[in-house]
Amino acid sequence: MDNPAAITIADAARLYNVPPKTLGYRRRGGKPKNQAHESQQLLTKIQEDVLVLYCQNRGWRHEPVDLEELRQLAQQLCGDKPGKKWHIGFFNCHPEIKRRWAKAGESKRANGLNRANTKDPKITADESRKMVTILECVNAIGYAIGPLVIHAGKEKDLEWIRQNPCKASIAASPKGWTDAEIAYEWLRDVFDPQTSEIAKGSTRLLILDGHNSHCTIKLAFYAAKRNIIIFQLPPHTTHRLQPLDVGVFGPLSLAWQKIVREWAKNGYVVRKNNLISLYSLAREKALTATIISAAFRSCGIEPFDPSVVTEE
Repeated sequence: MDNPAAITIADAARLYNVPPKTLGYRRRGGKPKNQAHESQQLLTKIQEDVLVLYCQNRGWRHEPVDLEELRQLAQQLCGDKPGKKWHIGFFNCHPEIKRRWAKAGESKRANGLNRANTKDPKITADESRKMVTILECVNAIGYAIGPLVIHAGKEKDLEWIRQNPCKASIAASPKGWTDAEIAYEWLRDVFDPQTSEIAKGSTRLLILDGHNSHCTIKLAFYAAKRNIIIFQLPPHTTHRLQPLDVGVFGPLSLAWQKIVREWAKNGYVVRKNNLISLYSLAREKALTATIISAAFRSCGIEPFDPSVVTEE
């Protein structure tokens, strides 16, 4: 089409079964329908392509995105909240994304796994009695990377890690809980650098619980760029499928309680400037290679054993 003498618009329209008016419009620089009104759409074409790719990737991993999460992901990309019927137009424009109704599981299996009271491990510390979240990550050969301490506050308070034998990292959030940005920073600044040397260029598999704070496009694309596969456990299954919940946090909690009791007997108080040094003692007793490897085995992850999840 760059050489008018080569073929006319009319001939090209007949050859490719395209309306001459449409072909002429496009030759003059006109945009296709899905781009012509881009300024009126919630997402740009590039943003939509990213969202489609993310949804397809989740589908390939059998981790489908529901409507509420889809809306959250769209808002992450553009910063604006989608309208109530935004998803209808999105699906109409992208038939490659298939919608399916979730099938109800068998009653025995559902009753056996649907326990919703599993919480992130938290520790009460300091005279203020505020909760502190400590994020742990272990692998199947029994290795634990440095923990992440999340305290309540607007800015990181390095006083928490003044005594830091376990090489903990620190983060802050309004309530001392994890959130989307902390999850991303942990992946980038803690998990990636501390596991890349062990992996030696091979793909890393990171198994997470189904907490919404992990489900961000920014985190997923960083992981893909760094050859990290993210696998999210189904909701309410961590007590059966998450090694830390199954076999590590129990011994860790007992070790921590014993240390705190002994500390209190001597008239001392757990404060932010000594919490991590005391917690490190509990880690030494509970986060051993034997305990961690046994937890992965109990979950059927390593060695792989699907029979761990029974009908009962």
